[in-house]
Amino acid sequence: MLNAEPHPLDFDWRFDEPTISKLCGLLRGRNVLALGAPSVARRIEASGGQVLLVDRQPVQDVRSQLVADVLTPDVPEGNFDIAIVDAPWYPRELIDWASAGGRGVRCGGEVLMSVWPPETRPGAADDFARAAAELGAWAGVTMLPIELVYEAPPFELIACSISENGPLARGPRYGHLVRLDLRLRPPAARYPARPTLWHRFFLDGYQLAVRLGASGAAQSLVAPHPDAKGWLWPYVSARAPGRDRIGIWSSSGEVALVSDPRHLISVLQEAIRAGSTSALEVALAAAPELISWKIPRPPYRRVLEWQHP
Repeated sequence: MLNAEPHPLDFDWRFDEPTISKLCGLLRGRNVLALGAPSVARRIEASGGQVLLVDRQPVQDVRSQLVADVLTPDVPEGNFDIAIVDAPWYPRELIDWASAGGRGVRCGGEVLMSVWPPETRPGAADDFARAAAELGAWAGVTMLPIELVYEAPPFELIACSISENGPLARGPRYGHLVRLDLRLRPPAARYPARPTLWHRFFLDGYQLAVRLGASGAAQSLVAPHPDAKGWLWPYVSARAPGRDRIGIWSSSGEVALVSDPRHLISVLQEAIRAGSTSALEVALAAAPELISWKIPRPPYRRVLEWQHP
């Protein structure tokens, strides 16, 4: 199995081994819905438990997986005893992912959810208080005395190294666990009417994402992002300046502006089909800036493409 490198677009922080064991102990013996928690789903499945993982990243080494965005209406409803939810650490996402988890469990079921600690950012405690108040309309909200520890993904280590460890370049790497005891059926999650789409490539673990929408490179197909350090993105926060202008983004933290994303996707598809390093670099002639990126050279053992909002 070729593991997928964490990609910043997925907010892909992964639990460490002791945390996975703690969570699986709480979930043991129940039919589990796992939203954005692939490491927990893998452990449950390996031990013979019942679990369905919902995650838009298709390379998770989990047999029972729905490859979909958590907030799509494809998530099964009412079939599970309990949900484990590892949402991006922002109030709207937390509320919507919790609602998706709550709609997936049976009446009287539970949702276990990772939440940010107060020192995550200025106003974090108030953000959580407001989110908890909204969740309290349909569930009892209990903070459990359990710390969740995350491994630092490579893209965060890169951001910290080039940003002098600025506050938008790092996460706290630990969270708290909240239990939601369902009293009412949660409202449906809010899904954007016209979400931005990303075209994704998986190349032997390395990942590239191309935004389907021009990001402002006027002179060439690919151009440096003005807020990057060279080709590297110095932030991990969704609130970082210029994040919405990133047109191509790799799991190694490389970013750029893109003037014609569909043309770039075609260029990358041709390069990926190349049978050698030299053929790949010839195929990248329309975007020669990418030759210096950490894109693996062919031949490849596994290649995948997909799109997601």
